[in-house]
Amino acid sequence: MGQHVQGARTAPGCVMPLSGSRQARRALRRLARNRRGSAAVEFALVTPLLVALLFGILEVSLAMFTQSALQSAGRDVLRRVAVNTMPFAGAEAAIRAQVPGWVGDDLSITLTQTTPANPATNVYRVRLQAPFEAATPVALFTRGRPWSIQTEIEMKQELPFAETPA
Repeated sequence: MGQHVQGARTAPGCVMPLSGSRQARRALRRLARNRRGSAAVEFALVTPLLVALLFGILEVSLAMFTQSALQSAGRDVLRRVAVNTMPFAGAEAAIRAQVPGWVGDDLSITLTQTTPANPATNVYRVRLQAPFEAATPVALFTRGRPWSIQTEIEMKQELPFAETPA
């Protein structure tokens, strides 16, 4: 046993039991030179990293989109309230209608005004905050993280339009 049979043929990369260190070294060198399947192994090693990178980019992009949507919704609704085309009481429902659906009930909306009785000095403020994992429907890498996205917008109330007699 362990004898190398002269003239025996083996598949490339297969090691037969050899007697003698010279033949063993020759077989190991032949195995080391064999490159069959190396592309498949490299692909198997790199693919999970590329997929994780792709999903990470997707998740960050969706979170940035949600941040932009929160800013846009808050600014749009607060502007309508400030120019007296929407009542202050309907602002929260209008904001919720404009943000992406995946944020859902996780969105925290804080609406305040400084002096509601005096339109000349009244300032409206809105603060929108959502946990980062609610900012994206994917939530692979952000699940369980304490991060949040938020935006704050402030606008002075416009004076009501007063018609002057002609």
